[in-house]
Amino acid sequence: MIKNLKKEEDKTNEINKTKELEEKIVKLEQQLKSQQEDEDYKEWLKEKEMRKKKKQKDFEM
Repeated sequence: MIKNLKKEEDKTNEINKTKELEEKIVKLEQQLKSQQEDEDYKEWLKEKEMRKKKKQKDFEM
């Protein structure tokens, strides 16, 4: 009886640990996606600025 309770407790603990890890993974994936989107946006802004400068340079010539 006590062994069965211990086994159930161990299973419950393992399930809880797994859920915590899954939540951490989801959170980290969201952070990574957000970071990548930020980097993509910054890169897009750089490219936009470069095109703008090129147009100005071409116009001045």
